[in-house]
Amino acid sequence: MHKLLTLILLVALSLCKAQAQSSNVSSINDQANLITDNRPVPVVQTMLRYEPSAYFGDTNTSFKFAQLRVDANLPLFYFQGKKGLTHSIGFGLGFRYSLPQASFLWRFHEVYSFNTNINYTILKPGKYIWMNTLGTGLADDNYTIDNPNIRLLFSTVYERSLSDRIKVRGGGVFASINKEQLFVPMLGVQWKVSRKINLFVAYPYNVRLSYRYNKQWQWYASCHRRIETFRISAYNEDLPTETASVFLTKSDFPTGIGFKHNLATRFLWSFELGTLMKRDLYFYNRDEFPRINAKGATPVLNAPLHLYNNAGLYFETSLRYIIPNRKRNMPANTNARILQILDPSDADLEEILIQH
Repeated sequence: MHKLLTLILLVALSLCKAQAQSSNVSSINDQANLITDNRPVPVVQTMLRYEPSAYFGDTNTSFKFAQLRVDANLPLFYFQGKKGLTHSIGFGLGFRYSLPQASFLWRFHEVYSFNTNINYTILKPGKYIWMNTLGTGLADDNYTIDNPNIRLLFSTVYERSLSDRIKVRGGGVFASINKEQLFVPMLGVQWKVSRKINLFVAYPYNVRLSYRYNKQWQWYASCHRRIETFRISAYNEDLPTETASVFLTKSDFPTGIGFKHNLATRFLWSFELGTLMKRDLYFYNRDEFPRINAKGATPVLNAPLHLYNNAGLYFETSLRYIIPNRKRNMPANTNARILQILDPSDADLEEILIQH
């Protein structure tokens, strides 16, 4: 136990040091989209998120947000390689419909986000898993989508089992957004505290503690950084820019509690409720791209318009369907392991669904 606590402390210290590195704020969100939504396993998922209207400081400026997502991810084929390695190649598609509504925006902006990717996974059962994903996408509103801003991303994640209880992972994301080339490192550790309790800590900014009550129910508490970037039209809007369009970056720390429940064979329902800590909104054009400061906590205030508040409520719910895998040339738990590296809190419940 002493060695385990020492390892967790060392990882926490390394994460604090890593926060001092400067990186682009929008790339963190794109990295999360790429890795957590586009799974190289047969999954279809829908999700609804809503953030009620909240005011910024003591002003009369308010903002609310709603989003509907649909993701489909299908394996193309699997094959067994040398030395007991399992290889998987998959294809993913995603769509998001978002409604960012600020009180000072005169027009109604509907943001359409599309993404697609090819992913390649190598698995050594009981030892390691290595995931690589190449994807492209866009996020434009109903006025700018005729001339979209295309994004290109590549991610690689490697997870190694140190013991039956501890897994470590590392990797990074390369992104080409708004004519800038960016790289964001990734570090993480998962500790299986007991048969029912899991703790996951990762950089950038992700902490999750989950408790599996039984085969149908799982409870969790989490805090992570979420950054989303959209392009919207600036025509007839009261924005401090002369360009035809601007980028809207939404940055916050969702902190909440939730549960996951196996509704039926292969169906997993989740619900989460919490508060948005430290929410920032940035409006800027291509030449005013905000960057994270040296402390890694808040983007530098070089955007022409920046709004900030301490907290706001949110809730989100999702329904996930795991498509039966008719190809039996993979180990029985391969799909569960791929899902586990993406979302450790899902592993126990989804392994039950996959094996039915």
